[in-house]
Amino acid sequence: MKLFVTLLVATSTMAAGPVAPKTVAVALGDCRTPELVTGVTSFHDALGRSWKNELYDPEVALALLRPRAAVSLEAARRKIETARTVLYANDSNAPVALELLKQVIAELERVSPQLKPWPTVVDALLLQSVAFKLVDKKAEAEALRKILRVEPTFTVDKNEWAPSTQEAVVALAKEQQRARKFSLQVTTTPGAEVFIEGRSMGRSPLKTELVAGTYRVSVLLGDQLSFPHLVTVPTSLQVDLAFEGALSETVPLCLSSTAPPDETMALKLGNALLAEKIVIFWKELADGPPFYRAMLIKQGVKEREGGVQVGADARASLDALASFVVTGQGDGVVDPNAQLVDVPAAVPPPPVMVLEPSPVEPLAPMLVSPEETAASRARIARIVGFSALGAGVVTAAVGAVVFALGGTDRERLATLTKSGALPPVNSPAYSEALGLIPKVEDNQALSFTLLGVGGGVAVGGAVTLLLFRDSPKPQSTVTVWPTRDGASVGMSGVF
Repeated sequence: MKLFVTLLVATSTMAAGPVAPKTVAVALGDCRTPELVTGVTSFHDALGRSWKNELYDPEVALALLRPRAAVSLEAARRKIETARTVLYANDSNAPVALELLKQVIAELERVSPQLKPWPTVVDALLLQSVAFKLVDKKAEAEALRKILRVEPTFTVDKNEWAPSTQEAVVALAKEQQRARKFSLQVTTTPGAEVFIEGRSMGRSPLKTELVAGTYRVSVLLGDQLSFPHLVTVPTSLQVDLAFEGALSETVPLCLSSTAPPDETMALKLGNALLAEKIVIFWKELADGPPFYRAMLIKQGVKEREGGVQVGADARASLDALASFVVTGQGDGVVDPNAQLVDVPAAVPPPPVMVLEPSPVEPLAPMLVSPEETAASRARIARIVGFSALGAGVVTAAVGAVVFALGGTDRERLATLTKSGALPPVNSPAYSEALGLIPKVEDNQALSFTLLGVGGGVAVGGAVTLLLFRDSPKPQSTVTVWPTRDGASVGMSGVF
């Protein structure tokens, strides 16, 4: 019998006095199964009502094991461009640009290597080195070393960066080549891709030479991504990708597995979270209402196990199971060795009576003249052309409305930057202008895209109508009316 399993782990936190156990929820099984997700969520809520502050927040557990970036890679790139605009507007803006870049680089460290963040990381570090050159020459070199220690053969694009930056990279690259190297060995599932600081370094088993320092290492195979590991060379790292790659990136916490409840997998998770207790919760595959079981393990020893088959009130059933796990008592709990409740056999359907078909006169073939076929095609072409014209006009009109709605921000930004530069850093207007720049850029990008796409589609529709100009001309009306939030656009016609 196949089982889908969910683990609930109690960890401990350091505080003044005794160590207090805590509980965290994580799924082990098919993490895409709605019944599993719904069941463990309700079960987790029930445990929370009993254990209260002892229950570990799933978001906190994920942040410890698999940190996630708060922004997308595209949003990080936009922040880098904002920092570039701020820096190049005035050299005195270097401190502000450095603060923006510091935030972006911290977020990029959390971006999954599946998204290939390394080129964006390099861009941020290069811009950071330019800003540091204005305030701290030593820090400029440190920013460039973060690139060269992972990519020793890195060269700067001469069309994008100043000669001084190019010369600094060449000089530091020679220094890195002379520096003493140390060994880093990464062992995991054969063939897994190894990433260091977000840059792909090859396949496992991997052995490479790096300058002294601390590095973030992750491995990836298919859709299995390990936890990020901080290592200090020289060292050897062994990654249990089968376990780490099974942990879902979303709550409720879930370890993907199609095997029966694996206490070894549960104990590994408990060790990773410094757990004292482990509760295994799983759903058995069977016909009828869902049947859930739960097992409590404390310090590696199983204390109790129970199960319940949910009925119309699933929450009450899972509450009873959670109460049993916490206290050892409660209604709706079955013996650990009990079999699943038998489901009554379905009542066989009534026999189907088969009747002889009644004789039907054959239909005469329908003949369509070439003129009717051409007319039909022309009508279809008019419909397509009219629809494209209407959609294009409406899309372009929406783009115009979006552009108009951004007029206030553009005018305000123009007022704040009359001289072509941002206001002084220590003035309130500076913060306001800094906040307006991405809003204006986003508004222009969206409105111009809508105008371009709408115009292209409208032209295509107009050409289609022109090709069938001998047909009755369609009549169309475009209406724009104001609303509380802006404007609405509509189009109607007869063809």
